[in-house]
Amino acid sequence: MLQDYDLHIHSNKSDGKLSVEQILTLLRIKDIHTFSITDHDNIESIKILKKLDLSGLTCILGVEMSVRTKNYKAHILGYGINGDCSKIIELCDIVKNTRIERLYKMVEYLRKKFNIEINKTIINEIIRKKIETNTSMSERRDLGEVLIDLGICRSQKEANEKYLEYDDYLPKYRVDARDVINAIHSAEGKAILAHPILLEKKYDIDITQIIDEFIEIGIDGIEVFNSKHKNGDCTRYYSLALQKGLLISGGSDFHREPNTYMGMITGDEKGIKIDKKFISILNNVSILDTINNEQRDER
Repeated sequence: MLQDYDLHIHSNKSDGKLSVEQILTLLRIKDIHTFSITDHDNIESIKILKKLDLSGLTCILGVEMSVRTKNYKAHILGYGINGDCSKIIELCDIVKNTRIERLYKMVEYLRKKFNIEINKTIINEIIRKKIETNTSMSERRDLGEVLIDLGICRSQKEANEKYLEYDDYLPKYRVDARDVINAIHSAEGKAILAHPILLEKKYDIDITQIIDEFIEIGIDGIEVFNSKHKNGDCTRYYSLALQKGLLISGGSDFHREPNTYMGMITGDEKGIKIDKKFISILNNVSILDTINNEQRDER
């Protein structure tokens, strides 16, 4: 069942398929009124949103940062942020530069491990386009597309499974979770632990075993509803949020259809309607009155 809100959407400024403009069109087609674009480790979509017509929509500025704590790797969503915050921009720039370095290392790994030769001209052109368009680097996706173009793989899934699943060999750069949370708070936003089911699966734990570690470093809430979560997961996370006094958010984690569907915020085939009153983050972050005011001033 589609909801009339979706607070976890990715554009092609990170690893999504659609442009920001196309996302707004799809939101209106699907009758989704409240949304947040939360691109990975960059805030380029925010700059675009400030120039677009948002009539009929309620927009919350967002970002999703890849982080590490002492014991875990996770994703943290920042909602209601001021997109001009220097601390967030600085962290995003660090990640961008590190990902460029990592892309070159991945090419070298493919050469040594699998005898796959990729011309550096191809990689340089990818990086040039990313910089030129202010688009986030997605190393596995970008290299996967190269492997498909070269006829080595037929799909991104095949590229990942055969050649690109080696995080233990070449870890993905992640910024310190406390620094990210502090930056989000400096930007007048709220920090939310994203899709806890992935943490549970990756580390074979129950989220209740580690939530206090994230609370201790300043997390404000938890993404209770997500298309990766079954209804039973949502129930568990909702109870945990109430118990710990955490804010609640919900979103599809939309990248492209049919992989995910905008507005679908639980993973069960028989989705349930989740009333906005349960999404407490909505009452605790800034809505984009500033953008609407800017647009009115320009007119």
